Amino acid sequence: LRETHRILRPGGRAVIRVPLAGRLAWLDARNIHHYLTSTTGCGEPLPEMPDGGFRRHYERWEVGDLLTEADLLSHRSRSSALGLSEAAYLGGATLFRWLKPNPRFQRVRRAYGRLDRAETQWPFGAYYLTVLAQRPNGSDSRAESTPR
Repeated sequence: LRETHRILRPGGRAVIRVPLAGRLAWLDARNIHHYLTSTTGCGEPLPEMPDGGFRRHYERWEVGDLLTEADLLSHRSRSSALGLSEAAYLGGATLFRWLKPNPRFQRVRRAYGRLDRAETQWPFGAYYLTVLAQRPNGSDSRAESTPR
C-alpha cells in the first residue's frame, strides 16, 4: 500500500481487493493447493505463488489500519463473492497442477478469471473486500480507520 501511495498522484484513486477473513476463508483454493503439495510432496506450485506460503485473509479493521498506515483514504468499500470461483479454481489446480501437471491449466486460469470478475459484480457475498482508496490532496491526510 505504501507503493500504491507513492505512485498515485495527490487525489489519485486505486481499487484494492483483498480476501476477507470469515466463514468462507477456508475455501481459498491457493491455500488448499499449497497444503496439498506441501503435505504430499506431489504436484507443482501455482504460478502466482511460486514461493509457496499461504494467502492471507484480512478483517475489515485490518484493511482500514493498513490504509491509514499508508496514508490512504478509504472512500467506499463493499464485500462481494461467494467463493464459487475459488471452488472452480481449486478443481483446476487439483487436476492440472497437483495430480498431473499439465499446460491446460492456463485455460483453467482464464476461465477462473472470467468467473471471478463476474462473481465480484454480484451485490452479495463475503469472500472479498473491495476498497476505493485515495491518496489525499496535500495536507488532508486523515484516513478513515475502517472501510465503510
